[in-house]
Amino acid sequence: MLRLPRGVLLCTAVFLFAPSCITKDRISPESSAIIVCTQLAHAQHQYEQRTGRFAEITELVSKGDLNREKFERFQKLAVGYTFEMHLSDGSRKYSFAALPSADNERIVFVDQSGGISFGKPGAPSSQTEPQK
Repeated sequence: MLRLPRGVLLCTAVFLFAPSCITKDRISPESSAIIVCTQLAHAQHQYEQRTGRFAEITELVSKGDLNREKFERFQKLAVGYTFEMHLSDGSRKYSFAALPSADNERIVFVDQSGGISFGKPGAPSSQTEPQK
């Protein structure tokens, strides 16, 4: 599993971890899924710093921590991915996953640590779940 520490500029990291996914004219679905995860991680971090807890996507948008248009634009570019978010432990923990429909694509995760994790569909759960 590859993980990024919270202090790393996550948007820059997209281009470090997936340079072969980016073409001259467009960004790949996997790279778009990574961007969606980094946008959510950044919004959750900002919200948590103010409130002491994490929030659902609708609340992040309504409080101004997540730009809905940009978030939805990259979700649409992540063709073949579905997105799932879960809050737990009284909103003190969250997990967000970009799940591919094709077996040859990687699963992309982010959780309250702010780190991005990657896994393969069908891999043992220790290889497809975010590290806690």
